[in-house]
Amino acid sequence: NETCYVKKIEVGRPCSITKFSTGLVTEIKLFSVTDHKMLMQRDYSTFFAPDCVFPKPSGGGSVPEVSLPLSRFLKGLNEVNITFAANIDPSDYLLLLQTDHDTICEWDNTGLLYGNKQFCQLKFRKNNTEAWFKGHFEKGDKPRNNYKWLTTDDQLTSVSVDWMQTGNAPEDDICSRNVLEYVISPGKSKSGRLGSISAAFMLLFVLFPFC
Repeated sequence: NETCYVKKIEVGRPCSITKFSTGLVTEIKLFSVTDHKMLMQRDYSTFFAPDCVFPKPSGGGSVPEVSLPLSRFLKGLNEVNITFAANIDPSDYLLLLQTDHDTICEWDNTGLLYGNKQFCQLKFRKNNTEAWFKGHFEKGDKPRNNYKWLTTDDQLTSVSVDWMQTGNAPEDDICSRNVLEYVISPGKSKSGRLGSISAAFMLLFVLFPFC
């Protein structure tokens, strides 16, 4: 069995990555989830937030609760709406929206750097210290899609969409009661800028498997 390390410190065992026909299965047993706030493994993010209460993000950090549920099972549907948000410094920020391995939109404090101007629009809230993106995505020819939001601090929020299965995400029951406050207050938009498992806490860390 392999062991997981963060900055050369052992944090969990076993730590395994198994290939199968359509991708990889990663299994990690952490010694203590209370020592960490977030797990980022390649293109996927897992947040440890008791009772779905997330700490206030730092400047340049993502606001993951607005993207819940992070796993969506949409068999029979052909489209999905996903919201992403981040705390920003209005004078210096960088944001990326990707799907699988392709970049959809890229912005910085000067405006839109890459992407469709009509699709890639941002809304700004709280005196321009929060950037919000609301996207409408359609099903393509893939059975699953992973939509990724990367912020100035390299924090990742990923939303996985499974078009082949039905069901609910593990966090649905608890989190559906706690995120309404983020959806209520409207923000002002600026055209040409960005437009569309539960356990214990949240710091960003990357796990590298070592034998």
